[in-house]
Amino acid sequence: MGYPVRQRFHHIPLGWDFLVDWMMATLLGYGVSLLVVEVGETSDISLFSGALGGLFVGIAQFFILRKELPQARGWLIMTALGWFVITGGGLGAIGWSIPHTNFIGFRLLYGVAYGVTTGLILGTVQWIFLRQFIPLAQWWIILNSLGWGLALAVGWLVGGGLRSLTQVFFSEIIGLGVTWLTIGGITGLAMIALLNQRIPPESRTWQLQPQKTRASTH
Repeated sequence: MGYPVRQRFHHIPLGWDFLVDWMMATLLGYGVSLLVVEVGETSDISLFSGALGGLFVGIAQFFILRKELPQARGWLIMTALGWFVITGGGLGAIGWSIPHTNFIGFRLLYGVAYGVTTGLILGTVQWIFLRQFIPLAQWWIILNSLGWGLALAVGWLVGGGLRSLTQVFFSEIIGLGVTWLTIGGITGLAMIALLNQRIPPESRTWQLQPQKTRASTH
């Protein structure tokens, strides 16, 4: 009778290639989500649309994260769940929402407030998955919250500024694209730091070693 030897993963520190891939995947997920989620004011976006949009982003990020973490399918599930909670909790689908005014002060103040709250909720739900693999995963909640506070404020300011200049609603979609690209950069750096703090420096991506068996002495 044999028993399996514990399977191990090997990897090397992640770098700029991971960051670029993560940012592009995040932006792509947002872009694809626009096929089914219509950008509008918070009250105009349904609970289902918010969760569906989050699922698209989670799927795009999953294809990057699956190379680095086992059971990465949990990431896309928790990302969709996080947006379901955010949308259903009264904030709305912030990643696809725009404020009803172009007043810079309003966009900046509420962008930070809504962004921090969004990042706190989303980061906490995603932390439930990450904590299984990353010892200091609680930092993801903090960095995600601060990142969304900055990213949403920047995106709303860009969208509002472009809309004031062009009088075209599509400017708001570009502004939200800036939000997603910014949060992709911030969370990408955070993910690199969190993954690398537990990764020995000898190899790059997770590679599952062949399972071996040992003969039992009994």
